[in-house]
Amino acid sequence: MDFLSFKESFDKGKTLPIYLIYGEEDFFVHEALSLIKSRVLKGEESEVSLVEMEGEEASLSSILEELETLPFFGSKGKRLVVVYNADGLVVQGEERLRRYLDSPSPSSYLILVCRKIDAKTSLYNRLNRLGGTISCKQLQYDQLTAWISNRTKVYGKQITLEASGILVENIGNNLSLLDKHLEKLSISVGSRKKIEREDVEELVGADRLRGVFELTGAVARKDLPKALRILDQLLKAGERPVGLIPPLTWQIRRLWQAKRLLKGGEDRDALVYGLKVHYRYVDDLVEQTKLFSEEDLERDYHFLLEADLEGKTSSTDDRLLLEKLIFKLCKNKGR
Repeated sequence: MDFLSFKESFDKGKTLPIYLIYGEEDFFVHEALSLIKSRVLKGEESEVSLVEMEGEEASLSSILEELETLPFFGSKGKRLVVVYNADGLVVQGEERLRRYLDSPSPSSYLILVCRKIDAKTSLYNRLNRLGGTISCKQLQYDQLTAWISNRTKVYGKQITLEASGILVENIGNNLSLLDKHLEKLSISVGSRKKIEREDVEELVGADRLRGVFELTGAVARKDLPKALRILDQLLKAGERPVGLIPPLTWQIRRLWQAKRLLKGGEDRDALVYGLKVHYRYVDDLVEQTKLFSEEDLERDYHFLLEADLEGKTSSTDDRLLLEKLIFKLCKNKGR
């Protein structure tokens, strides 16, 4: 199940002998670990010993031996074993882990943390039926507003839709960074319950969003020198090269959606309310839609997805990767 579903159901279920946490969203991985650790370490009446291991260094035999060893505190003791980077162990030891699940130690719990997992294995299917698989995928941009609203409640605050939208436009889908900004915002507004647009603008500014707008505009006009200058300015301002790919992808996708809405007869209000575009940026967005064909936007969107994947899986220099992407986007224009 995905992390949000797991979080909702966890309090109602029993503690399982094995949990499998996987995915690229580190914020959710940390949250899932914290939930399970909190229950096992604090919720049990007996004493608990915590053992944390590195999957690339530990053997499956040593992990199973740790699970089956009698706890230090005797019959009343419990043991929690957490294995990080356990991808290889899960693949190679799938059958032994499945056998262990048939007859687990009554005094031990195991958490396996992986990046990727094969959902077709019998171990995964069994754990999934029990509620022991936790998928920590990155949220899509259209899911962020709801997440921000719910997360803000953790700090005893509320956030307006406008404020949430500007936060997403400036920060992107980095949940850890979004959470840090929400914590800062909650402190900065003091006793006031609601976080407003002005609060977000004061904290994060609008330079990043403007830079992304200008970059997509230069790409649309096939102005490669200007696109590279804007890219250089953004990088000098502290942006990470790969960190620019998600907001660029979001902007291209939003232009694609806006172009379809306008083509279907919708007006600017539809962009404000339908696409959550801040009213100050609607005119810019409309003007940029005129510079792209739908075919351009579709190709650009796929180029960006490919670059995002390459940034996560290859050793290519990040700046070089982004410069190659800008060359490709500028060359792509069909008009």
